[in-house]
Amino acid sequence: MELAKKDFTRNYMYEEILLILGAFETGLAGEIEKEFNKLKRQLTQSEFNKIFKEFSTQKNWLVYQKRARNIMATYDEELRNIKHPKLIDYKKEFSQEDIQKLIG
Repeated sequence: MELAKKDFTRNYMYEEILLILGAFETGLAGEIEKEFNKLKRQLTQSEFNKIFKEFSTQKNWLVYQKRARNIMATYDEELRNIKHPKLIDYKKEFSQEDIQKLIG
């Protein structure tokens, strides 16, 4: 049961991140398409960069950026708290004397 709960949390976090990325990509594609239709030609690299910068700095994306960062930070914290039996044993193998030898 514990594992299933953790998998659900991880999948939910991935789903949230993918939703944010998908919304950004869809919105950016719409802006590129609008400019393409206006110019009736492919955009240059600098024209694309301008659209990307303008689109990505709109204030509404700040909310999504913060949300994505919070999700990833939470997931990172969960990964750091995992206690794997082999890692625990590995940590115990170093004595204080061993640490002093390594330090100097």
